[in-house]
Amino acid sequence: MKRRTIPVKAFKQILEEFIEIKKINPPNSKGLKHWGDKREKLQNGDILEAKFLSNWYSKLEKLQPSDIVTFYEEKLIGVFQDLNYSGVDDFLKKNRFSDDTGNLLPIKDLKALRSLNPPHPNEWIDKYTLSARFIPSIIALSNIPIFLSILSISKEVIPNFIVLIVLGLFVTVANGISGWISTKGKTFQDKYFSLDKLGLPTSYLMLFDFDSKYSENQKVEYRDKVKAFFDLCLKSKPEEIEDKFGAVQLLSEAGIKVKDNVKSNIIRSCNIRYGQIRNLIPATIIGAIISLLCVLIGIVLNDMLIVITSAIMAIALISWHLHLRYGKSLRIAAETYATYLINEFLSR
Repeated sequence: MKRRTIPVKAFKQILEEFIEIKKINPPNSKGLKHWGDKREKLQNGDILEAKFLSNWYSKLEKLQPSDIVTFYEEKLIGVFQDLNYSGVDDFLKKNRFSDDTGNLLPIKDLKALRSLNPPHPNEWIDKYTLSARFIPSIIALSNIPIFLSILSISKEVIPNFIVLIVLGLFVTVANGISGWISTKGKTFQDKYFSLDKLGLPTSYLMLFDFDSKYSENQKVEYRDKVKAFFDLCLKSKPEEIEDKFGAVQLLSEAGIKVKDNVKSNIIRSCNIRYGQIRNLIPATIIGAIISLLCVLIGIVLNDMLIVITSAIMAIALISWHLHLRYGKSLRIAAETYATYLINEFLSR
């Protein structure tokens, strides 16, 4: 009989797939023993001993995913065939537990991945909140304090202390709408990098047929590490050709997992820059609308300084919005962030 060694994580997946296909209940060692007691035959005619699978399941529960276990392949050949695998090697390759040459890929610990992240900086005000959320909301409302200042100076109809109170409220409101602007920015992001257009840079930069700076070997390495750390099996090059949309969806899911678990100071800086540009897109159009309203109020009040100042603000904000929306700034910032993120992940 041929002895085989595989990671605990792989063996456990075999049992879980078997439990699912046989609809074993409860889905644990007790369920496996109960199923075995019924002496049901597998497709190849084998009958498994009731204690065989249940004992293995209980043993695997006590081991680490990266631990290695040894078993006789012949005892499980019927299980593999019921799961539409020709044998151990076929299972390991299809589920990326081994490479194309049959060598086992390492099973990596997620805690070890996170342990390499630097501690979150002890900041009085979070830089991301300040730069990527609060500043765009200030820009969205920027014409309001200008309008009030001109009105106070030229008309002298608003006491100075009222102006100060209003400015304080302005900062409060800016902080309040920052979350809403961020939501609108993410909505635009979803449309700009929609899945039918290959998704975010963390997705399309890793596609085999996308001409990026990453070699095919690096893209394979990325898939191997995603499998090792997150137990997510990305599509191979032939599979990607057959189902590109499915490949993008899986890469998008992998990108989220990498983003949530891989941190560095430069990645954070790039993320802040990208978040700020993304959120400025809705902020600038809101600012332009407010400026145009101030133009109308200036016309009603017959105050040319308000009209001219607000008109200049409206033109500047509209121009800025068009540049951000239809230019390359957002894509460049997103790709820069994705590149640093992927590079850091590949280096671990």
